Formats: sequence, structure tokens, C-alpha cells
Amino acid sequence: MRIIKSKRMWIALLLVTGVVFLKTSPIAIAVGCALPVAMFFPRALRPLMNYKFWLTIIILIVLVPVFSGEPDRALWGIRYSSARFAMTALMVLRGILLFLLFQVLTLNIESAALTRVLRKSRISGIDLMINQALEFKPQVTDLAKSQYRAFRSAATRTGRISSLLDAAGSFFAELIALAQRSDSPGTFAPGENQERIPPYLQDCETAALIVVTGPSGAGKSGWLADQVHQLQKSGQNVDGLLVERVADRSEQWHQDIHRIRTGERHQLNTMDQIESAPQVGRFWFYPEAITWGSQQLLAASQADWLVLDEFGLLEAAGEGWYPTLNELVPGYAGNLIIVVREQPDIDPVQFLIDRLPALSDRLITVIRLPE
Repeated sequence: MRIIKSKRMWIALLLVTGVVFLKTSPIAIAVGCALPVAMFFPRALRPLMNYKFWLTIIILIVLVPVFSGEPDRALWGIRYSSARFAMTALMVLRGILLFLLFQVLTLNIESAALTRVLRKSRISGIDLMINQALEFKPQVTDLAKSQYRAFRSAATRTGRISSLLDAAGSFFAELIALAQRSDSPGTFAPGENQERIPPYLQDCETAALIVVTGPSGAGKSGWLADQVHQLQKSGQNVDGLLVERVADRSEQWHQDIHRIRTGERHQLNTMDQIESAPQVGRFWFYPEAITWGSQQLLAASQADWLVLDEFGLLEAAGEGWYPTLNELVPGYAGNLIIVVREQPDIDPVQFLIDRLPALSDRLITVIRLPE
């Protein structure tokens, strides 16, 4: 039933139909297929906003009719083949629709959701395999580009067929070597905890959501502060709220929140009872600190990475940072890192998405810190 109601499925079917019947009315069908994609999957169109893409398309449409086919028309004194022009334009439109189909089908792959579905088929470790594939993607892309350049260089000397076979052989040999290196100590492999932000997310065109979870005392806040420092060192614009534990007296402590960019801090909660203040467990939360923190989250929404430590039971009750996130998340185009304390029999990703449905459009990665 969920498949029947899926916008992704219906738009994919629309795109497939458009590719098949494109020749009957190319412009109308292309526009009719692109509009639903723009409405429901706007991030799928982002690669098309690059001027280099359209520059290549324009050159292709101009050069092919001019230098091939039988010239039967002229524009500004330049003769060209109208048949070749129509064929090239149709090929370009069909290619764009196929690209959009691929984008719609693969955009925002959520490994946690795939895991739950595929477990029923006894396919385990799917989330780890997807994350590993995405981490190796830049290396495979660089390898393919390198072999293509070698092929272009050798093609004029030894012939295209021979050069193509040599380049393909070298590519697969390097690919096998890369796979073997992935099993060496110190690299990410299925079955291990991935206790770091995957490098591919820093350059990914799809907005990411990193959910950091683990039991109380696992060191989530300290780990998060270290990752913020690493992102800043790599030139990333990071902002948001971090939490720090501060000792008060014997067996009592509280938490301070501080904004990453300014360093300004406020006491968030206390173990001493506060009249009419929200309470979670042993702690009462200062309403003025929540108000200040909410203002800082909105002010930080221009950053490439927005960090929140943490989203918990207070937010699940509709208080704390929830109202601000509910307002901020739908329009925020950057990457999010949110700490969620581990709770028995509760999926941290589903816990977030149930309360903030706009998060489901993101590329989701879960990092669990052991006890």
C-alpha cells in the first residue's frame, strides 16, 4: 500500500512514460515531466543548475547539425541539417529525462529504512554496504577519469579498440586492488562501528542528516565537539549548539549550552527544582536558556553544517528545541548533525522523522557510539 501511495514511484513512472513517448511532443512532455520533479524532488534538479552542463548541451546541439547530415537550412549564414538538429535535440531531452529518473530513484537513499525492509528477506548489513560504497565513490570516480585520460592519450597511437581494452583492463585491475585495500586494518568494513563523519558527506550534493546516538555516558558530546573541530579545520562553515557537563557539587552537575561560532554560553538545566520549568528525569530546564538557544539556532541557519546536541524527551513532548527545528528544518539546505540519546526498542532515525518529517528527504547516516 505504501508503494502505491509513493510519490517517488508515480513520478518515476511518469518519467519512464515520458522517455517512451517523447517523440510525439518533445517540449510539452519534457516540461510536463520536469514540473512534478521540481515540485516534489527539487534537489534532483540541482545538478542541472550548473552552467557547465548547459554549455555542453548547447555545444552538442550546435555542432552536430552543422558538421553532420545534409544541410537544408541556414541561420545567420550558417547552413545546418534540420534532421540532425531535431535528432540531437530529442536525444538531449531524452537524456535529461533519464537523468531525472535516476535522480528521483536514488535521491536520499536512507540506509536505515532499507535495512528494515531487507531484513525481512534476510539481507543484513545493507546500511553498512551502502555507506561503504558511497565512501569509495570518489576514489572510483578518480580512477575512471584517470583511465579515460590514458585512453584518450593512447588512442591516437595504438588505435581506439586496443586502447579501450587496455584502459578497461587497467581500470578493473585498480578496482580489484582498491577492494583489497578496503579489507586492510584501519579501513571501514561491514560489521565495524563507523565512529566518524564519512568524508563523502562533506562534498555530497544532497543535504545530509547525521544522527549521533549511543547510551548515556558514551561520550556523544565530547565526540561531537571533536568532529566540529575537524570540520572547521577542513574549511567547513559549522555552527549550532553544543552541550557541556559542569560539576556543581558532590554527585550534582548541570549542563551548559554554547553556540559554536560565538562561544557564548548559558546554563541549560539544574538538579535543583525550578517552579513551572520543564523537567526531564532529575533535571529542570531554564526557560530563558531554551529561548536563547532557539534564537541562536535560527541565527546559525546560514552555516553549511548545523549541529544540535541533543534532541531528546523534552523535544518529543513538543518542548525544548522542537518548535524551532520544526520551523527551521523544511527550509534549511545545509547538513544537519543531531545527537539522539539511545532509548530501548526505539529507532533514533524514526524517532526524529516521526516528529520532523522534512528530515526524510535527506541522505541519512547513523553513527552509534558504544558504551
